[in-house]
Amino acid sequence: MGRALRALQRGDAASALVDLKTALGDPGFAEAADLADVRARAMVWYADALHRCGRAAEASEAVASAVLAARAVGASDVELAEVDALRVRIDHALETATRQPIRTRQATAAVDRPVQWYADHLRDSDQRAGGLLEKASAHADRGDVEGAAESIEAALGASASPRTTVIAALLMARLDPTRATEHIERAYREADASNDTGLIGAVAKAGEAAGVAVGRWPAGGH
Repeated sequence: MGRALRALQRGDAASALVDLKTALGDPGFAEAADLADVRARAMVWYADALHRCGRAAEASEAVASAVLAARAVGASDVELAEVDALRVRIDHALETATRQPIRTRQATAAVDRPVQWYADHLRDSDQRAGGLLEKASAHADRGDVEGAAESIEAALGASASPRTTVIAALLMARLDPTRATEHIERAYREADASNDTGLIGAVAKAGEAAGVAVGRWPAGGH
């Protein structure tokens, strides 16, 4: 048990997981009433090790059992709070892991759809532009500059709204880092003229990430 804890403390979750799985699988350890509190702590560490190893689904099941075990042995409020905090982290990791395949499928679908699909299926110009910008972002994520540029051009042709022009400019900054300052400054002018605080904030974050000072925000922080 001590070796497993030390492994967790030095960030070696894989080694800790092996030791903890062996210990928790020992029938004698499970049946020893005088070691119930030690077993409860081991269950918490096991759930934590699974979480750190990226095994969110297994960690979720393990932490649920750990919570019950901690309550059964009369863990203190502080100890229960620590276990609950771990449960929250694991639940968040599981939710993220569950959503990721959906995001991947959505991005793949956006890349696979031809530009003309958006004109044929989305009559509202702003919705069409939004879909095309999502398609452009998906292309950019894959390093497909040509596909992203084509989608951005189509989006700007579909709508001249401030949101479309700002997001298009920010995407262009991603595609052409050598002209990032130019694109981000243009995005800021459009956002500032629109008085849309959401757009202004998005440009400010992009400027901060790129090291470009825009408007009221200096590069590197607000």
